[in-house]
Amino acid sequence: MMQRETDPARGQSGYLYALAGIVLVALVLRLWGLGAQSLWFDELFSLKHVRLDFGPMLGSLAEDGTNLPAYHLFLKSWVTVFGDSEISLRFPSALFGVLTVPLVYRLGADLFNKQAGLISAVMVSVSSFHIYYAQEARMYTFLAFLMLLSSVFLFKWQREKTARSAAYYVLVSGLLLYTHYYGMFLILAQNIYILALIAMEHKQDRPRIGPWIAMQSSIAALFLPWVIFWFLRIGDLKNASWFQEPSLHDVYITFTQFVNGPVSLLICVAFLGLAVLRPFWSYADTGGRGQAAPGPARHFLPSFAGHARQYYLVIWVLSLVIVPVIVSTLYRPMYHSRYVIGASLPFYLLVAGAVTATVRQPVLRLLIIVGLIAFAIPDNLRLYQPGIKPQWREATHAVETRAAPGDMVLIVGEHHKIIFEYYAHRDDLVVSGRTRIARNFEALNIDGRRRQRVARDFLALTQGYHRVWLIAHEEEDGGGVVQSVLSDAFHLEEDLSLAHLRLSLFTR
Repeated sequence: MMQRETDPARGQSGYLYALAGIVLVALVLRLWGLGAQSLWFDELFSLKHVRLDFGPMLGSLAEDGTNLPAYHLFLKSWVTVFGDSEISLRFPSALFGVLTVPLVYRLGADLFNKQAGLISAVMVSVSSFHIYYAQEARMYTFLAFLMLLSSVFLFKWQREKTARSAAYYVLVSGLLLYTHYYGMFLILAQNIYILALIAMEHKQDRPRIGPWIAMQSSIAALFLPWVIFWFLRIGDLKNASWFQEPSLHDVYITFTQFVNGPVSLLICVAFLGLAVLRPFWSYADTGGRGQAAPGPARHFLPSFAGHARQYYLVIWVLSLVIVPVIVSTLYRPMYHSRYVIGASLPFYLLVAGAVTATVRQPVLRLLIIVGLIAFAIPDNLRLYQPGIKPQWREATHAVETRAAPGDMVLIVGEHHKIIFEYYAHRDDLVVSGRTRIARNFEALNIDGRRRQRVARDFLALTQGYHRVWLIAHEEEDGGGVVQSVLSDAFHLEEDLSLAHLRLSLFTR
C-alpha cells in the first residue's frame, strides 16, 4: 500500500485557518460588551487630554509626568473622526489587542515552531488580563503590541543586517518610548541580549557593535525632544500616590493575572520545568514533526550561544518585572501589573515552546489548548458582569432623573467631576468636585482637628442649598467622613450603593 504524501501547502493553510479562528475569537472577546461598563477615571484622563489642543495636551502630559504622547495623539485623531462614545474611545485598545494575536503567533513560529505560535496566540486571545485592557481607553494594549513589533524587527535586523530593517526597528522602538516609560525596560533587555551575543557568539555569527550603537543612538535621538520638553516643563517625576512598594506576592499576583489564575500558573511553571530538564530542542527545531535533528540532544535553556533568541524571552520577562521591582524598592514605587503587560507575551511564548517540546502527541497538545481555554472561562465571564468598573453612568442617570432644578451635586474627588460631566445632560444642576479625603490604603481614621476642617469646607460649600446629592467613590471618602459630616447638618433622604460608588441625597 502506498503511503499518502503530505502536502506542505495544505499544512500551511491549516495553520493559517487555525490562526484565523483564534484571531476571530480574540475579536469577539474584545468587542463583546465594549461599551457596557461605565468609563472610569483613567479612561476619562485619556479623554481629558485628547479634548485639548495639541500644545496644551503635550504640556498637560508633561506635567503629569507618567503619561506619554504617542497613544494620546493616536486617540485624539481617532475621536476626531469617530466621536468620544465609550465604544469609540475603547475601540483602538481592542484593535491593538486583536493585532497582538497574529504578531505573537509570528514570533512564536520564528522562535520555536508554528504549533508554539498557535498556543501562544491562544493564550493571548483568551487571557482575561489582555481582554480587560483591550476594553479600556488606555495605552496598555498599544504598549504590548509595540513591544512585540520591536522584537520582531530586532530579529529581522539580525537576519538581514539591512538599513531598512534597522530603520523599522529604530522607528518602532522610538514610538514605544513615546508610549510608556516601561518601554525603556524592553530597550534595556534588547541591549543586554545583543551585548551578550557579541560576548558569547562566534565571530561570524555575532552582531556588529558599530551598527547597534548607531541604532540605539538613533532611538535616543528620537526620544530626546520629549526629554528636553519634559525637563523644561517639570524637571522631576511626580511620585504618583497610587503606587505602593511592591512585594514578591505582587509579582506572583501579576503572573496569575497573566494566565487566568494560580492553577493555570502552576501548570505553566510545570511545563517550563519539564522543558528545562528534558532534552528536546532538536525536536522543537524540526517544527514539531517528531524527527530528531542530527547531533547531540539539546535542552530548553542550554548555553546562550545558539539559543540566544529563546534567552531573549527570559531577559524580556525579567527586565519588565524584576527591574521595576528593584527600582521601586531602592528609589520610588513605580510597579503596577498593568504596566508590565508586555512581560506576559514572552512568558506565553516560553510556555508555548515548553509545551511543544515536552508534549509530542497532537491530541495531548489539543487537550492542553482546551484546558487553557477552560481555565480562562470563569475570569472572562466575570469581565462582562455589571459593575467591574465604577458605575458612573448609572449614578449620573440616577441623579438626573431624581434631582430638582438647582440641586447641588457634590463629588468627592475633584478629578472625578469630569466623569459626571461626561455623562450628564442637564445644565440646571450645580456640580462641584472636592479633594479626596483618603484613599483606601491610607489611614481611614482621621483626627478630630482634620475632621473639623473637612466639616467647615463641605458645610460652607453646601451653604444655601436645600438638596445636596453626594457621590463618593469608595477610595476617595475614606471611612465615610463626608457622609458623616453632611449627616450632622442634613437629613439623609436617600442612600444608594452602586459598584464602587455611594450615592446619597441630603435635604434640610
